[in-house]
This record gives sequence, C-alpha cells and structure tokens, in this order.
Amino acid sequence: MRMLLLALGLMMFGCVSVQEQNMRSIQIDTNSPLKKVIWSAITKSGAQMIKAKEWISKNKNWKETQSILYQYLATHHPRLPKNLLRNSAHLYTYIQHPASIRLMYDMVNSSQEESKKAGWTIAAELPTKEVREFIERQVSHLIINERDAELKIPELAKAIAANDVKSSYSILKSGLMETGDIEFAKAMVYMKKKGSSREFLEYLIQASPEELRQLSIKKVNPLTATYILKHMKSFPPSISSTMFSYLFYYSVSRYPAFSELTFEIFDRYASDSDQVYISALLARMPKWVQIAFVENTRRNMNITRKRILIGLKNSSALPDVIDEISNLRF
Repeated sequence: MRMLLLALGLMMFGCVSVQEQNMRSIQIDTNSPLKKVIWSAITKSGAQMIKAKEWISKNKNWKETQSILYQYLATHHPRLPKNLLRNSAHLYTYIQHPASIRLMYDMVNSSQEESKKAGWTIAAELPTKEVREFIERQVSHLIINERDAELKIPELAKAIAANDVKSSYSILKSGLMETGDIEFAKAMVYMKKKGSSREFLEYLIQASPEELRQLSIKKVNPLTATYILKHMKSFPPSISSTMFSYLFYYSVSRYPAFSELTFEIFDRYASDSDQVYISALLARMPKWVQIAFVENTRRNMNITRKRILIGLKNSSALPDVIDEISNLRF
C-alpha cells in the first residue's frame, strides 16, 4: 500500500519528494506549487486539509484545483486506497463547480466499492439539475440490470436526498428496510418530513416484542431506530395506523432511549379523544405490556400519561392491570 501511495504521488504530483511523502505533514507556504498543496491535503487530511483549503481560497486556484483533481480521480480512482479516494473526492467537492457527469458515471459503475461510494458522495455534495437527471438514469439502470446491492449504498441515499430525486423515494424506503442504515432514514426525512413517520413504523415493527423486552435487539439498528423515534416526536404518526400499537412495545423496552422517546411521542397526543383512543389500544395489548406501561409511567408521570392510565383503567379487562393503576397516587 505504501509503495502504491508513493508511486501515485510521484506520478501525478512529482513536486513532492520521497522524503516528504514519508513525513507526518508536508510543509506548504505561499510559494508552494499547487500540486504539492493538493497532495498534502489528500494524503495527510485533518489540519493539512484545512491549510490546503485556505491556501487554495486565498490564491483563488479553484479552477486549476478542480482540473487536477478531476484528472487524478478519473485516471486512478479504481486503484486508490480508501483514505486517498475519500480525501480527493472531498477536496474536489470543496471547489464549488458543476460536477462532471462522466466522472460520476465512471466511479459509480466501477467494480470497486469505494469508488462507487466516492462517486455518489460527489453527486450529493454538488447537486444540480443535471446531477439529478443522472441519478434518475443510473437508478433505473441499476434496477433494470438487477444490480440491487448497489441500490443499498448509503452514499446513494445522500445523493438522492440532496438532489431531491422524488422518483427514487421508494429506493430509500427499501434501503432502510433491508440495511437499517441511518442514512436512508435521514434521506427519507429530508425528502418527506411529515409523511415519513408512517413508513418508519414499517421499519420499527421488524423488531420482535421479545427482543425489545430482553434487550437483544437484532432486527433493527438501535441508532437508526432512535433517530426515527426522535423524528416522531416532532412528526407523530397517525394513531389510526394499524401499526401504531406496536409503539407500546417500544415504550416498555429495556432499551432506555426507546422507552423514553416513545413516551414523549405519546405526550404529543394532547386531545381527550386521542388519549381515550390510545388507552383503548393499550387495553388490547398483552398483559405484560400493560403492566410494564403502568410501571414505566409511575416513574415519569405527567398529565397526558395520567389521562392515558385513567383511560386504561376504564377499558382494560385485566384485574391485575386495574389494581396496579388503582394503587397509584395521582
């Protein structure tokens, strides 16, 4: 890997010496050649990337930088180490300019996974009408040619959202259901803020009641599920959804974030009719769910939760549940 890095550096950035390539940082100043500045950024990243960006902005070398990075990526992306590829794509998108459709096409159709990711990252960071049309064509191409695995790349989700490719919203939902990656959920929110909560319920119900109860969560990504529940606090799902009752399993989960956030979602249903309906739905849940709900509410009581418990007391057919609520001091 080190020899490959050295070879690529000497090939494209001959102004960088072998000794400098082995140094932790490459010194750049006002008189440094542009290629040396670029190489310092993409190989060392971090503070060196910041310095390079400042140097490029100060000297207004945007067009030249874009041209060098385009040639570098177009020629070498299939062979670049991951960090070099990502840093090159990052600096390429820092120079705000219309992205090369040809470059993105070559990268997302590469046999190398990291090239695909970098190509979609460029599409996400440099959105235009032309990029949106390219994404539409490429997604159709992937579907027609049954390259389904490539539709599950998180960077593609970012590109779809950033370019507002409405025709590909279903790809985001499918990606979320199959991978659980948080980027698909974020992209869905970006494109459909109010309407995504219903689709999110379809994802949440993949976790079985038992795994939520035993803290052995496998069917959903805990990070993604937490993000979804936080979103539902602002945009609660309709209580008329047939999947709404499943949130009760999350409210009594042993995973604290799930339980706390779900109760905060229930708090959003402030009307009397909503609270009565929620109580009636809860009364249909298994006994252990009702008991656990009462116990969790006991520890974090508020007026909305109190009304739900009163409604549960009036609608539950389980004596043990009614006794638990009767023993509470409201």
